[in-house]
Amino acid sequence: VEKEESVVENIEQEVVEVDGIVSGCEYLNVREESSKDANILCVIGVNTVLKVDLSSDTETNEFYKVITPNGVKGYCMKKFITIN
Repeated sequence: VEKEESVVENIEQEVVEVDGIVSGCEYLNVREESSKDANILCVIGVNTVLKVDLSSDTETNEFYKVITPNGVKGYCMKKFITIN
């Protein structure tokens, strides 16, 4: 019996990171996934500066993929982040 090899294409996605700042709310949840029902990883305060990943594969209609100043990677609602 021959074992089939699966071919995986290595496509490098360009990561586009910009600074964003928490605004429009006192505290913002950083979630595990891009869903309002996803687990909360941490909570950050207003005026916190985040790294926001604008790569097409990470952005959704309502959420940005972010990295907090403490290095937590997760998702935050777009409406509470102002891009500089």
